Amino acid sequence: MSSKIRKSKRTTILLLCFSFLTMGDIVSTSQAQLSPAGVARIYGFANYRVDAQLSNPIRRARVELWEDAFIDTKLAISQTNDGGYYEFNIAMTGSKNVYARIFCESYIVSVTYGVFDTVYSYKTPTKVVSEGSTTYLDTYYAPPEDLHWKAMDYATDEFLWIEREANWVRSQVQIKYPKGSWPTSYGNVIELPNTTTYLWDRTTVLHEYAHCVIYELYNGSPPQGSCLDTCQCGDHHWLNSVSDKEFAFNEGWAEFMQSAVDNNPHNTHINNLGDVLYGSGYPYWSYTTIESNEYTVLDNSKMYRFKWYHGRCPYKPPFPGCPSFNNNGNIVEGAVAGIFWDIYDSANDDQVSMGFYSIWYVLSTYRPESMIEFIDRWPYAGVDQQLCDVCLDHGIAVLDDLDYLFYDNTFFVAGDQAYCTDVLGSAKTSFGLAKGGVYENPEGRTERILTQTKKNTGNLITVGGPAANLLADEFDQYFGVTYEYHPGVSFRILYHDKFIHLNLTDYPRQDICVIFLGEDNSRSVMLVWGYGWYGTYAGSTFIGDPANWSLFQNANMLMLRWIDFNGDGLVHKTEVYVEQYILLDTYQSSTTPVAPPSDTPPELGSFGSLAWLFYSNTYFVAGDKAYCTDVLGSAKIAFGLAKGGAYENPEGRTERILTVTEHDTGNLIMVGGPAVSPVADEFDTIFGITFNYIPGVSFEIHCEGESIYLNLGQYPNQDICIVYLGVHNSRNIMLVWGYGWEGTYAGSFLMGDPNAWQSFSSCHMLMVRWIDINGDGLVQMNELYVECAK
Repeated sequence: MSSKIRKSKRTTILLLCFSFLTMGDIVSTSQAQLSPAGVARIYGFANYRVDAQLSNPIRRARVELWEDAFIDTKLAISQTNDGGYYEFNIAMTGSKNVYARIFCESYIVSVTYGVFDTVYSYKTPTKVVSEGSTTYLDTYYAPPEDLHWKAMDYATDEFLWIEREANWVRSQVQIKYPKGSWPTSYGNVIELPNTTTYLWDRTTVLHEYAHCVIYELYNGSPPQGSCLDTCQCGDHHWLNSVSDKEFAFNEGWAEFMQSAVDNNPHNTHINNLGDVLYGSGYPYWSYTTIESNEYTVLDNSKMYRFKWYHGRCPYKPPFPGCPSFNNNGNIVEGAVAGIFWDIYDSANDDQVSMGFYSIWYVLSTYRPESMIEFIDRWPYAGVDQQLCDVCLDHGIAVLDDLDYLFYDNTFFVAGDQAYCTDVLGSAKTSFGLAKGGVYENPEGRTERILTQTKKNTGNLITVGGPAANLLADEFDQYFGVTYEYHPGVSFRILYHDKFIHLNLTDYPRQDICVIFLGEDNSRSVMLVWGYGWYGTYAGSTFIGDPANWSLFQNANMLMLRWIDFNGDGLVHKTEVYVEQYILLDTYQSSTTPVAPPSDTPPELGSFGSLAWLFYSNTYFVAGDKAYCTDVLGSAKIAFGLAKGGAYENPEGRTERILTVTEHDTGNLIMVGGPAVSPVADEFDTIFGITFNYIPGVSFEIHCEGESIYLNLGQYPNQDICIVYLGVHNSRNIMLVWGYGWEGTYAGSFLMGDPNAWQSFSSCHMLMVRWIDINGDGLVQMNELYVECAK
């Protein structure tokens, strides 16, 4: 072989060796790369093994560099990045023997063991480093059985997720492992037992860390509560355990977070659903998750629907007829978690997708202690109906939400053999629903004409009890509302630990009633029935006043007594009082009706504030000889005031029965003009409203330099009207009158629509023309024309 060939081969081998050393820099102990003089660079990697094949980086961990000597000296501190990489750059001369200690600790979490709370750590092999060198120390792979690294990583995941979603960071949490016999947390500490005692996993750490989050967010005073019922909780609590509102809220939050961080509803699931087979003593098994926790149970050839909020066993003690399950999602942690999840996740069957920050904002701003309080504090407009539907689906249905629960697709259902007085009660309830804000007028049905589809999917209000209403009997059994009847002696209605008793010798001078509000198949059901028709009508009267919704805003069950104080045999709302009730939460809303603004109103009010101007102490005033159609117009305005937000139902008066005090201090609405109402004539004079009347020729109304003219040859196919809003002696006055009753009714029709108020929100005077376009002689909204607005 020639010397040239040998030299070429030697050069090639040297180049390959150099190349190998350069490429292998991060996996060898060679000091092939140089650092600046007086500096040494040392680096390494830290990982933990999930299993034999898969590993994850140890992130954000504290790493210390030590000199290995007779007395070891700490040289520097660093931390791993999100790839598990760490690095030191130290000033030095000569060389040193060094090693790194990787701690199971970061600014996020510290994992400790033993009575002295020693932090877990790993020491790398010792290496020699020299001035100007770059030294690779080690790539550490913690074995799968070293669970402290996993616990640290799981907590880090939640910390970083909250930081990203809410721009909030928590102080360091300590995880003690192994410690205790059951996973738990208190304050800033999490305890995890040995897995041979309790097999905890990632969701366990996410759950307990969430408790630590709420602890700090609530300044050390998170909701506490307890779960003491041995049937519901036993040796520990479950997703469908019935506890109390604080316990359910705290645990529900943590159970939500264990799914939210991974965006995985299966992180929160349960198979063992408890003794739901009506007290059989055996658990029922079905896979349910935070997204879908409804399940069905077949018992004695009948299918029953359950959700987590129903609990793990019947309410104790059982009452005659059937056992009763829980109907309060506010005290069940799985229901709380489900509501959080439905708010957070993408819109699906629940139609809400508000993300995590909306939840966080309410928690961090108001620190609610129950789900009902959380919902009441909800600040985001535009999703009230959808949010109410979510709460209903998880067993939170309260009287204060009747306007949402029965907003549309609602049916009054009476028994085919029911008394007509029971059916009349639906009119009282319907008026209250309209006054409370319900949009769609409910339909009326008897059991015979109620279709199966509507029975299964419609929002239902049953009027009349189980004796005359088969559907009421069906839902009484489902919700656990029962009764005891001893003919000629007594009648008693029972629900859970509440009851109301009627001595039948007092009937018909007394009667009793139950009002129950619940959920079935993700729709609203309300039961209203008494022993006799008086009781049913009393309940309908009571629920027909939205003020009572607010008075018992968080209730889902009322028991009422009616006493015929004046002996007239009729039900008056002043004769009805609540004797028993169940609140789903004792929290009282800050949004209950409040008094009108105390500021002195301007001398001229405006239509945009009509509901406030006639909020209370209001009287409709008609002439004693007015047309009944004028008086009917007052009903249109009253409905509009109710829809617009007026609190107190106005009283009706004629001039003869209007008292001096009411005349001088009340807010007055005159319907009908000066020809038939002296009071209208009086205030026309005060506000400068006049008219010119040429019999058979014309009628013209004048006010504030404006006028509207009617050719009487066009009457009754046309009419005109004035609507005037003013202030007199610090009370509000409204005049509504036209040439004929059609004009007065047209003005009333316009003022009965709150949308019209907003169209003329800055005005105090309207002049309106009605033209009978379709020739039916009746007034419709599309036939009204405002010719002057001022």
